[in-house]
Amino acid sequence: MIEVVRAGLMDLVVDGVPRRALRFGLSEAGPADAPSLWAANRRVGNPSWAAGLEILAQGPVLATRAPLVACVCGGALEPTVDGTPAPWGEAFEVPAGATLAFRRARPGLRAYLAVGGGIDVPAAFGSRSADLPSQLPGLAGRALRAGDVLPVGPVRGEARASGPPPPATPPVGEDGAALLRVLPGPQWHMAPTAVRRHLLGARLRVTPQASRVGLVLEGEGEAPRWAAADMPSEGTLAGSVQWTPAGRPVLLLVDRGSLGGYPKPLQVIAADAWRAAQLRPGEAVRFVPVTRAAARAALAEVCREAEA
Repeated sequence: MIEVVRAGLMDLVVDGVPRRALRFGLSEAGPADAPSLWAANRRVGNPSWAAGLEILAQGPVLATRAPLVACVCGGALEPTVDGTPAPWGEAFEVPAGATLAFRRARPGLRAYLAVGGGIDVPAAFGSRSADLPSQLPGLAGRALRAGDVLPVGPVRGEARASGPPPPATPPVGEDGAALLRVLPGPQWHMAPTAVRRHLLGARLRVTPQASRVGLVLEGEGEAPRWAAADMPSEGTLAGSVQWTPAGRPVLLLVDRGSLGGYPKPLQVIAADAWRAAQLRPGEAVRFVPVTRAAARAALAEVCREAEA
């Protein structure tokens, strides 16, 4: 078992099991950066879908009640055991009674901790992932608190050496902006020319209104307006870029609502929607159009890297 000595900013139990509950109005939930969780799980001998922790920016302080094999992948943080740095992106041992903590040492926003056997909290709709909007399940759908005790499941496989984990953060262009590859969204054909130019030409910035629901973006100067008031609500995807009446695009992530009534002129490809979850407020973003073939190839590459 693992005891939470001190909670971080927002640390969640997440797993890689598709929750298939959108038809009930629930969010997708799960890891915002799934390949990083998959990679950490593979390195400790777990199936890629096993439950671990998504750790935001700062990290908790954890105490182990039994020996563990652990791995941390993703962005922002690197692990320490009793104050001594432990390897990032590789499996390492944590003795019984040791303190596992984290230090800010990498770009990005979210790190992922996997332990041999996985975090064994109750599941709902087949998943252990915390769903903050509906408070299901993973510790009643909430973040970790001091005093929480996390059960660990039986170890299923041995830790193994692997290559470098997949990149957690997007590549950066010459102007310092993160590059996110996009396809036309379902309402691209409806978008005014000014909106298209703004989305594909402007250097956008992640505002402080950023969460697992989505990233609110803004450009320099006044944004063009586009109100599609007669558009019916329809399903949303992680990576959908909604255009709001205020002229601010919103890049949706895993805790988004299952339906949305704003037009979606762009769709960030799956390989980059995960990496977008590592962007911090204040960072710059540019959207780069690609072909569907390129999007499929990028997804296959990310999956290969996570499973290596």
